[in-house]
Amino acid sequence: MFKIFKSDIKDILVCPRNIVYVGFFRKSLFYYFIAFTLMLILFSFFIGILVHEFSNKSEVVIPKNITFFKVAIISPIMEEILFRLLIIKNKYNLVLFSVFFLISFLYEKFVLSTVLYYVFNISFLLLFVSKKFNYKLNISDDKSLMLPIIYFSCLLFGVFHLSNFNNLNTLNIVIVLYIFSKIISGFIFSLLRLKFGIAASIALHIFLNSFSYILIS
Repeated sequence: MFKIFKSDIKDILVCPRNIVYVGFFRKSLFYYFIAFTLMLILFSFFIGILVHEFSNKSEVVIPKNITFFKVAIISPIMEEILFRLLIIKNKYNLVLFSVFFLISFLYEKFVLSTVLYYVFNISFLLLFVSKKFNYKLNISDDKSLMLPIIYFSCLLFGVFHLSNFNNLNTLNIVIVLYIFSKIISGFIFSLLRLKFGIAASIALHIFLNSFSYILIS
């Protein structure tokens, strides 16, 4: 198991097409979850200590209107769809991404689009129990651009979280390490997405966001 785990970590960085999709309902997913969770939680604690020590410099933004549902459920689904779904290129992913992107763009601008936004997220979550659904999202004959897409999505994922700071001083050690941790998280979520399906990356994302919410609330 350790050799496969080590090989997958190497492949996600240099040759992700070698990662073999095995499906969500596998015992090995438990070991990947444990390893990645410990890794990311330890890193988060380190970042948290720095944020506490340099809070005046980093100006961390903690929205007052956040809820557990938005942070722990909706945000992970939304971010995984936007940043990880198109790692695998096929018509199903393209259609789902396009629909979700449109709904997200119109989110809170119209009542219907807001309702559809939540319906889409919850429906996507419920479809995790379908092996056929997960399988379709992970089938692709064209993996030629997978590596640059993963690097771009991870970088974009890190930049996306700059919104958590008021002061965007890139020389601030807290901001640099925080964004770096998000990029690393992006690679971990990408690995889970390729090996176990997007259901796995969302599941870990939900767990980590839930843990973070409990700590800051």
